[in-house]
Amino acid sequence: MFEEELLIPEQRVGFLIGKEGKSKKKLEKELKVKIKVSRNGRVEIRSDDSLTLFIAKLVIKAIGRGFSVKNALMLKNENYSFELIELRDYGRNKEDIKRIKSRIIGREGLSKKKIEETTESMVIIYGDTVGIIGEIEDVMLAKTAVEMLINGAKHSNVFTFLEKKRKENKMRRMLETHKH
Repeated sequence: MFEEELLIPEQRVGFLIGKEGKSKKKLEKELKVKIKVSRNGRVEIRSDDSLTLFIAKLVIKAIGRGFSVKNALMLKNENYSFELIELRDYGRNKEDIKRIKSRIIGREGLSKKKIEETTESMVIIYGDTVGIIGEIEDVMLAKTAVEMLINGAKHSNVFTFLEKKRKENKMRRMLETHKH
């Protein structure tokens, strides 16, 4: 039996458990694990194998960072990944972090939306973190775009970079499809 323990924000405990425990039961069934949740956000996960445990921990961590149960469960697919960017690693104080979050979100959420659409990833800004879920390659691209914004790149340069990469990836995928 393998066991892991992690902490999620107390405000996310309700999302993890769900109405009448439905979310927790769904997670246990789909991930083939046992989950024990305390009110303060401490989550214990038990499983018969380490890979299942690893995936379950990733899914629960994603839920803890603002993703829905449905979206977090996409991580069961081996082609999907979850990246978490800690904004505290980039900001010296609360004002810095607030400014960084504003740059990532953009006016009326357009910057975040553009990153999501161009990379076909889901981006959630929760607390002092940015979480990204999607196909591995797309997540890495979204992460690069977010880091470019964090480091002060112009929004237009970031979007030009994303469009260029998207076209390259599309072309590569087409060529790979034709090879087979």
